[in-house]
Formats: sequence, structure tokens, C-alpha cells
Amino acid sequence: MYDDDDACCLKGPTSRSADPNEPSDKDDTSIPDVDNTSAASISREATRRRLLWRNVIFQDNSARDIPERRRSIPDSTAIKEPVEYFTHFFASHFLNHITQQSNLYSVRKNPSKALQLTVSELEQFIGTVLYMSLISVPRTRLYWSTLFGVSCVSDVMSRDRWEDIKSNLHTLKQYMPKKAYKWRYKIYVCDSKGIVYNFEVYCSKSDPLPGMQDLGANANVVLSLCQVIPKQLNYLLYFDNCFTTIPLLSELGRKKIYCLGTDRANRLPGCTLVTNKDLRKRGEVPMKNGRQILMVNSL
Repeated sequence: MYDDDDACCLKGPTSRSADPNEPSDKDDTSIPDVDNTSAASISREATRRRLLWRNVIFQDNSARDIPERRRSIPDSTAIKEPVEYFTHFFASHFLNHITQQSNLYSVRKNPSKALQLTVSELEQFIGTVLYMSLISVPRTRLYWSTLFGVSCVSDVMSRDRWEDIKSNLHTLKQYMPKKAYKWRYKIYVCDSKGIVYNFEVYCSKSDPLPGMQDLGANANVVLSLCQVIPKQLNYLLYFDNCFTTIPLLSELGRKKIYCLGTDRANRLPGCTLVTNKDLRKRGEVPMKNGRQILMVNSL
């Protein structure tokens, strides 16, 4: 989920960075809600935390070195059973959620014909769909035909039951008015070079991990996905302005997971940034669609 339209940019001597050890010539400014989806607890915690900002004039030698990663991702020598890879991504709570929502959806469609789907059946259904992606036929009904039938599908589930599950399969979609298809599934992904290490399907809310502070829905998603990243080893994580907040960067910094992301000016309270108008007066052209791009990092 990349939202370039809301991006902005720190430039030259007008850029500012957070430094809790530096004095400020202005009164401290407490942090308000940092995410429009943040819970009320974020506001309460924000009032107890303060940021101090200072001007930094960038020079050729002023950039900090990127921390060296202490360990590379180890090569996997153990080959697991296919079902183990499946359960790694399709956790029990996720399957339970789909099962519950599909059963509710079927009753809403036709109260006299409840789906009565079970988690075991859902696993079988997903398994047949995965197998269908490997062996393709023109129409799904051919998987059960006498001539073209595929036993790995037809022996698992009857055609009518498969179609009944497919027509009632339901989980939470999100309304996205700017997209061509307004109602869509939203999936959050943590990957590197196209290899997916973790993902979560949007389910209307994102609760904090057990024992963790609630930093808001989007930040909670990042912290959940980051559970697969080794701690204290200087890994680098990148995300866009949908997720970037100062509390999130601070929390990841404590784990020695360094971050870089685009941000939004309204999430940097008390930090005065140069405006697009002032940039044009100085003869500088904003970088993206006539607007600035604001980058924040925890290095």
C-alpha cells in the first residue's frame, strides 16, 4: 500500500531531526495522535512523551554510516513438510476467522441454507485451490468430470460442496474509494527481494502484540509482521507513509531494527518544515507532483 500522493520532503538546512539530548529554543510540544487509526491510549501516552527538534545543516560528511548487519539470513537446510509451510502462513486464528465470517455470510444470504463450514473443510478447500493453480483446466467443473477429472481434487471434496463453499467464502473487505474496484481485500506483507517472510490480511482492526503498547492500527501491523526479523542485529526495514510514526521508529530502534520511510508533516508535531510555496520562492522545485517528499529514518 503505497500512497505517494501524501508524501513530502525534508530539504537542506530547513530539515530537522529528533534528538532528545539537544536543547530547543522552543517549548516542548507533546505528541498528539500520530495515526488517524490510533487508539485513545496513544493520545494518553503521547501527552507523557515530548520531542525536541533541532536544525541540522547537511554537509557532505554529515551523514551517519548505515549500521552493519551482524548476521545474514541463514540458509535453510531443513526441508519441511508442505503442510508446515501452509500452517506458517495460514494460522489457526486466521482460518477460524474466515470460517466464522463465511458461515455468517451464508445465513445472511439464505437463512434456510446455512453453510456450516468447518476449519477442516476450509483447509481442504484451500488445498484444492492451490492444486488447481498447478493443474489448469478450462472450467473448474472439469476437475470432477469422468474424462478430465483430477483425483487430488475430486477425491477430497464433492463438486457441489466445493461450489457452495466458493460462493459463500467471505472475510472482511475494505472500501477503497480511490481504487478501480472499490471493495478489496487488503494484505500487509513483509518481504525482501520478492520473498515473503510474513503477511497479514486486513481484519478491520489490529490489536497490539501481547505485552506491547498499543501504537495504533498501522504501527501494530508493522510490529506484528516484524516478529520474523531477528532482534539486535541491525536489520533495515522500509515502509511508506501509511505506517511511519515516531513512536513506531522508537520501538523498532529499541530492537535494533533500523527504519526508513516516507512520512506526513502532520505526524511531526512541533517540527516546522519548509512549505511548497517557500521552496518555489527559493527557486527549488518540489520533487513529487509539485509536492515535497518527507523521509524519516531511525539511523
